[in-house]
Amino acid sequence: MTKRVWIIPVVIALLTISGMLGARVITIPTLAFTYDGVYTGESQRAIFTVSGVRCYGTANYLREHIQSVPGLVGFVAYAGKRRVVVDYDRTKTSAEDIVQAIEAPTMTKAGPKSFYEVLSWEVQ
Repeated sequence: MTKRVWIIPVVIALLTISGMLGARVITIPTLAFTYDGVYTGESQRAIFTVSGVRCYGTANYLREHIQSVPGLVGFVAYAGKRRVVVDYDRTKTSAEDIVQAIEAPTMTKAGPKSFYEVLSWEVQ
């Protein structure tokens, strides 16, 4: 009878551990957004590691923060890894322009404040 008492907690512990280990292998986007749904050209992809992207809310705020950059095509954020993938039209903008937009300060009641910092980036 005591063996049956331990079955459920052991199963729960094993499922929890496997879920935590699986989360390191499988990455699911926190946010995926398409700026230009009709873009048919060949886009360039830049991958950024951004300090300040911690959850869906901060990823969505960053998406809105950079939406004025011309030529943005797609935005995917992986908050758990602080990674942001941006597809863009290289004839209209560059990765450097996107970095400047990400790090640009936002006006708050206390004055301008930067919420994001690009720690690293690469163009593919």
